[in-house]
Amino acid sequence: MRRARAPPVRLFIAEIEGRDCGHVAAWGGRDGIGLVEWVYLVPEARRRGIASALVAHAVEDARGHGAELVLIAPLEGSYDVPRRCYAALGFRPWFRTTRYLRACLSTLSTQRESGPLLTPLRGRCGMRRSHPSNEAPMSAPFDLSVTDKLLSTTRAVRKRLDLERPVPRGVLLECIALSQQAPTGSNSQTWRWLIVSDPDKRAELARMYKEGGAGYLDMARQQLGDEATQTKRVYDSAFWLVENLARVPVHVIPCMIGRLPEGAANVAAASMYGSIFPAVWSFQLALRSRGLGSTLTTLHLFQEAEAAKLLGIPDGVSQVGLLPVAYTQGTEFKPAQRDAPETITHFDTWAD
Repeated sequence: MRRARAPPVRLFIAEIEGRDCGHVAAWGGRDGIGLVEWVYLVPEARRRGIASALVAHAVEDARGHGAELVLIAPLEGSYDVPRRCYAALGFRPWFRTTRYLRACLSTLSTQRESGPLLTPLRGRCGMRRSHPSNEAPMSAPFDLSVTDKLLSTTRAVRKRLDLERPVPRGVLLECIALSQQAPTGSNSQTWRWLIVSDPDKRAELARMYKEGGAGYLDMARQQLGDEATQTKRVYDSAFWLVENLARVPVHVIPCMIGRLPEGAANVAAASMYGSIFPAVWSFQLALRSRGLGSTLTTLHLFQEAEAAKLLGIPDGVSQVGLLPVAYTQGTEFKPAQRDAPETITHFDTWAD
């Protein structure tokens, strides 16, 4: 990535194998408001995470030049296409305007002091990324461009696991140590981790996984509609894992001391699993930050008792999943397409 123009507008250009494939501009703006503009990728470079990386870089640059609040302005006609990408990076719809966005900065600076813009105009759609306009600005304790990228690009990795590269035990222990900082109910810390690298035991776990899950996955895939292309890719990846799980160099099984009694109330289940899955996610984030990938699976639990016998797990210990762990082939991953948070969030009362 190289800088092609001097301030006040800074244009950043992405390259693939020495050829320009896209660009984005960052503008420091005035009164703490910055702009991200001119986001473009050539068609063959799309859907590869490049636009997200460009926008994240431009946001970081605008903040480095004094912007506390950053705006991006897609044309309204194309708004539905990039909005999921922008939402994944932390942008939220704010207002619409018929004017070129940079010409609105004086108005924005004035109205920002008293509250958000409410005028329903048409044309460009301004999206903001920062603290809400009616709250005091806050200095983030971390570099948000780094933390947000980690959180939004830690994917369920299957086909891109490196099946040949060994995983050092020390790296796994580092990640488990970080997972131990996750919260647990009543500070019980009943988590336990079982790392399986023995090839014969991995092969047996893979056999159980296939016997327990292949039929379920096939039935679920057949029920998908024609429009569910993203989900179909997920199932194709899941079937790849069924056939290759034994080759993944490390299987990590998170466990908990104790078992749910049969017919346990929802509060008991929520308390128990709520004391292990935050640690599992922390473990996966730690893996990602070190160049490794994983995916949380549960299909071997159809044969949990057999797996416990194979691995010597005591009767009073619950397995909660299996994570195939390996270094990834490449470290660049992109945010998934998701609906805007406003479509799944309710405030004070559930409303359709």
